[in-house]
Amino acid sequence: MRSSLTLVLSLSVILFGSLVGGGHARADGDPAKGLKVFNKCAICHSAGAAGGAQTGLDLTDVFGRRVAAAPNFDFSAALRAFGADGKTWDDALLARFLADPGGVVPGTNMAFVGLKREDETRHLIAFLKSLTPAAPGP
Repeated sequence: MRSSLTLVLSLSVILFGSLVGGGHARADGDPAKGLKVFNKCAICHSAGAAGGAQTGLDLTDVFGRRVAAAPNFDFSAALRAFGADGKTWDDALLARFLADPGGVVPGTNMAFVGLKREDETRHLIAFLKSLTPAAPGP
């Protein structure tokens, strides 16, 4: 009886998670593929050994960091206001932001129009997590 209840609860959690996360990227991407996707970001951002121009923030350790809280970077007023309530960059928030930066944070200085393919978003998030040693696994 107890194992049946555990199974039902486990399936409920999985079903609930898939409904809540509907349309958003999951954390099961491939970091190597994410590095290739990162080439779109490297025009402005750097991350670990991926290099890139420094117009944007270095994205090393971005996963789990408070929004607009990295030291020594001048964030836009819009991004500071968006993060003022303590939001942190997690799978769901990164997926939303990467899909439509200007829609999620109107007034952001980030000119990128967003990733339209969910698989690219998953892979990019996996890459960013690989640059954050304390990030949870998939």
